[in-house]
Amino acid sequence: MTLVFLENENYTGVYLVNLVSSLLISEVAIQQYESIDGICPNNEAVPSSFKDLADSTLGENAGTFISTVSILVNWCVLSFALMRVGEVVHGSFAGFSSCEISMAFAGVMSVLVAKCPNKLLCNVSSMAVTALFASFAGVLIPGLTHMQDPALTLAAEGTNAAGLVESVLAVTPIFLSTMVFQNIVPTVTKIHDFDRFKTVSSILIGSAIPLFIYVAWCLAVLGGGTENSIERGGLFLTVFSMASIIGSSLGGVMSLSSEIGSVLSEIMECDLDAAEAKEVDSGMKAPTIPSVLLATAPPLIVGILCSHGDSFTQALSCAGQFGSPLLYGIVPTALAWTQRNQETNNLTTDNNLVPGGVMTLAGLGALSAGFIGEELLANFGGIFAASAPMIS
Repeated sequence: MTLVFLENENYTGVYLVNLVSSLLISEVAIQQYESIDGICPNNEAVPSSFKDLADSTLGENAGTFISTVSILVNWCVLSFALMRVGEVVHGSFAGFSSCEISMAFAGVMSVLVAKCPNKLLCNVSSMAVTALFASFAGVLIPGLTHMQDPALTLAAEGTNAAGLVESVLAVTPIFLSTMVFQNIVPTVTKIHDFDRFKTVSSILIGSAIPLFIYVAWCLAVLGGGTENSIERGGLFLTVFSMASIIGSSLGGVMSLSSEIGSVLSEIMECDLDAAEAKEVDSGMKAPTIPSVLLATAPPLIVGILCSHGDSFTQALSCAGQFGSPLLYGIVPTALAWTQRNQETNNLTTDNNLVPGGVMTLAGLGALSAGFIGEELLANFGGIFAASAPMIS
């Protein structure tokens, strides 16, 4: 019982941290847009990636570093999603290998992002969410009549095994990666034309969906009302898995394309004069074929080489241990802190989306830094301990 309680508390805590982080990112994007609105009437400087946000707030060197971290983290998450879709679909199409299915899926995602307007991509995402809810209802509702009280399972002997805290901490990096949605926040903010109400509403409602589904799923499985494997869960569970993968993959490719597009735009501007640079920058704000290919090809190749046909959970763990708390914890804190304290932006606290002032920023930064430190000790503490006698 204690283990499940700690896992749910852990998951809820991660959700709240990610919610504050995402609101900070959208706050920085909106206020940056409002500060340039009217100065750049053609929106050449509209922020659409972490690099765009960091360049104007922390400087170009910091922007390059943050952009690199963002790309690496999203590559890891996308690599898992691409390999997972091959594993899920392979059970229904035995004539194709899981790697072939992953390659075909990556190709479809690339074409969608490269050739379709944002409105159509939003419609595809909405269809995935609809399928997610419909399939989840198909899995959950029929089993409600067979459920026993989940508390009976939680109180059963053996649910309070030793090493509870260690077990929960071990899966925290996976929780961090699976709960991440901040990668798509700059894109969502831009799609909503930097409107505060629409952006905040989308973040609040959208981020609550996986938390609700996770809690409901835990109660249903513990109560014996549903199967927890695709092999035994039937069509609805397969559709549920595919809908979640399609939604996360689409968001990941869009985010990566914007991030890589910003980097490519900067590279191409180096050898151009002002007029040509302005034209290139305006064009590079939309996903291009090179940026989309660079978004999907590396994670696909690494996943095929390293996953051996199975779910590439190592990619999620790698992203969640260091990349996610840095990119979605420390970076938003630094961006918001710097922007709020800039003497030239003339913005009041009434424009801040996240309340709490310095305490909120300090809390998010401290939690993220503490988690990174804990993971460093867990991964490299043995090396330090072994080398200490030799040094002394």
